[in-house]
Amino acid sequence: MLNEVKLLVFDLDGTLLNSDKNITIETKKEIQRAAKQGIKICLASGRFEKMMYLEKNILDCVDYMISSNGAQICDFENNIIYKNSLNKDDFINVFEWIKKHGYKAMIYSSDSAYYPKGVDKMLNKIENYKNKLALNGFDVDFPAYAYDDISDFYDLNDISKAVIYEDISNLKEFINQYLLDFNITFEPTGYGLLGIFNEGVSKFTALEEIKSILGLNSNQVAIFGDYDNDLSMFACSNYCIAMKNGSELVKKSANYITKYTNDEDGVAIFIRENIIGDTQKS
Repeated sequence: MLNEVKLLVFDLDGTLLNSDKNITIETKKEIQRAAKQGIKICLASGRFEKMMYLEKNILDCVDYMISSNGAQICDFENNIIYKNSLNKDDFINVFEWIKKHGYKAMIYSSDSAYYPKGVDKMLNKIENYKNKLALNGFDVDFPAYAYDDISDFYDLNDISKAVIYEDISNLKEFINQYLLDFNITFEPTGYGLLGIFNEGVSKFTALEEIKSILGLNSNQVAIFGDYDNDLSMFACSNYCIAMKNGSELVKKSANYITKYTNDEDGVAIFIRENIIGDTQKS
């Protein structure tokens, strides 16, 4: 039993969520049981913060949300308590390069999403999530704006990330030559996309900030992840839990591997068996 744990940290896609992008009843129950025992709950994702609201509201016990791969942290009242935005000049240069080469990118500020004008599939992604929120009874303000030029952005000092929808293998010039002079972090995602963040942005940095706020050490944090962009968080804890369905690198780097996948209540079963006990097992 991991009796010392005071903070549970969950990646979303492939970890907390099943393949249908849902939190199962069992997972919700075990996380809420942990919260009732005084354990803090944190969601950590590459997603834009407002695209984590459904999961936060369904669980109804989330204390912190790490969004945009660590560019921002919000508390349970959705107050921003940490932010590391792209440098304005760096973002302008990145934007001009993206536009010059005809790449398509979703761009996010702390509270808004920007999609390329005329690219409906990117707008549809946002609208589908808003509809899912509404179907679950949650009303969330979710601004989304079309852009064509740099003047379409409301605040160039408040850009959390840009995500290029292009095969990463085609962006070697972009990574290896053009942007090496800028203060930028590149993060391949589990979907073959490329995230661009300000220098130093990572789930590690954000999670260390939360540990500092709570006064926790590495023995008091348990982290669940499935993909390579979760590895930075693993350095924050002595209890690193890889999903059975996780990447081979994540599983090799973990202290524990769940017995079951994200489609088999892997998170719920691990929490029940290793963190809070099974005295209330249904």
